[in-house]
Amino acid sequence: MTKLRDLLNRIIWDPSEKKEKDKYLITYRDGRIERDMQLDQITKVDGFGFTTFDDSYIPLHRIRAVRKGPEIIWRKNP
Repeated sequence: MTKLRDLLNRIIWDPSEKKEKDKYLITYRDGRIERDMQLDQITKVDGFGFTTFDDSYIPLHRIRAVRKGPEIIWRKNP
């Protein structure tokens, strides 16, 4: 399976994905709550997490799934 960081970078920076970027959702854990955010809110991905437009930093270990529409394309191993 694709590494999460590589997947996020490909979706964000690949020109062929530019029109599709708003269809991606990331499910991440915020404390005990799971939240969804659109991938087009990400401005930078580094080795440990990503930064959003509002300068929030979300570590990669908090991400539970990446979906494109209803299809799960990446899921964290339980």
